[in-house]
Order: sequence, then C-alpha cells, then structure tokens
Amino acid sequence: MAEVATRVEAARMLTYQAASYLFNFNPVPKLTSMAKGYSSEVATFATQKAIELLGPAGLTGDVERFYRDAKIMEIWEGTSEVEKLIIYRSMLREVEKVAQ
Repeated sequence: MAEVATRVEAARMLTYQAASYLFNFNPVPKLTSMAKGYSSEVATFATQKAIELLGPAGLTGDVERFYRDAKIMEIWEGTSEVEKLIIYRSMLREVEKVAQ
C-alpha cells in the first residue's frame, strides 16, 4: 500500500504541475503527456494491487469496475505509447536546440 500511495502522490504532483502551466495559458505538451500517461498507469497499478489484496472478492463489484475504468484510461485520448512518443519528440527537440 505504501508503494501505491507514493505513486498516487507522484502522479498528483505531476498533474498539478501540468495544470499550473495550462491555467497560465502556457501549456507544456511534454508535461501534460507525462501527467496523463503516468497517472493512467498508476490508476491501473493501484487497482491491480487492490484486486490482489482482496483476492476473489476483488474480481466482482466495484473493484473490478475500477480496474476496467483505469485500464481504459491508458487507451482513450491517446494510448500510453502515444504519450511516450510525444514526450520523446519534445525531449529530442530540446536536445537539438541545445546542440545548435
């Protein structure tokens, strides 16, 4: 549970940082993709751990639905792989700027 709590807090802070840029009308696509991709992975990780802790009871009811909802977040509005591609391209542009 400590690992789940740590990952949730890290995802929350990353999301807050991305939102702060957005609220100042200066979005940073790399940061937004990091927040979206990581948060969706954390949601899936947390629900998987909940199912493991609950055993067979975790496969029915709300926990199972939470897992399905978390898993689909990795797919909707850009898969996690697309988010990683956006992050990579942004990093590559930053390196190219420094090299010039």
